[in-house]
Amino acid sequence: MLPLDGGHIAQSLLSRQSAAVTTGFNGLTLCAGLSLAIISGAYDLLLILLLIAPFIFSKSAQAHMKLPPLTPPQLAILSIAYAATFAFYAAVIWSFFSGPPGAA
Repeated sequence: MLPLDGGHIAQSLLSRQSAAVTTGFNGLTLCAGLSLAIISGAYDLLLILLLIAPFIFSKSAQAHMKLPPLTPPQLAILSIAYAATFAFYAAVIWSFFSGPPGAA
């Protein structure tokens, strides 16, 4: 799924935050992904998320994901990019649950 899941954008946006905030954000998004996989019945996605979960919280992963702090213009651009990525995925999920176009 990397880099198409917005993870790099999130890492950049969280570059000024503490390790605890970053870990909390990663945990929250992992729980959201697990919940969505269960609700939608996407058990293959659920398996993938469960397999990568230990890596997300490992110390080596946190050290690997540490990026230099962003400048304010970089932060603004990445915030817009992250919102656009989120909107794209929300639209895809919405179209998945609403059915094919023209279906009643």
